[in-house]
Amino acid sequence: MISLYSDIGGSDNGGCKHLCIVTPATNGLGYRCACDIGYKLDANQRSGSRQVLDPVSENFNDAINPIVSKAARFVGLDFDYRKDFIYYSDVSLDVIYRVKRKGNGRENLLVSQNEGVEGLALDWVSKNLGPDTQSSP
Repeated sequence: MISLYSDIGGSDNGGCKHLCIVTPATNGLGYRCACDIGYKLDANQRSGSRQVLDPVSENFNDAINPIVSKAARFVGLDFDYRKDFIYYSDVSLDVIYRVKRKGNGRENLLVSQNEGVEGLALDWVSKNLGPDTQSSP
């Protein structure tokens, strides 16, 4: 359970089972609950039930906490579904990272020697991570 602002949602994550999101309210700030990707908010507006993801759906209610700060400039991105890791490269710091989808457990995979990395591709079979580098014409 992650609360973006613990003072708004309180010590119990605002009663939310997944995400507690700060929202504007008439008397200042309030909060609402949201579900992780793959869940749909139940009628109680606090918990969620698993749902089948529809890639063609125009319903954009899925939520995920940001995994990088505003200062980061990441360009390469891939996701390991089996291990629940997001891989991304930050071109401003010249680092390739791996982080859990929930945003915790960030690891530096490769520091420096990453100049020009514009994309990442994870081979799910071999578990090799391949950077796509910028090439000059």
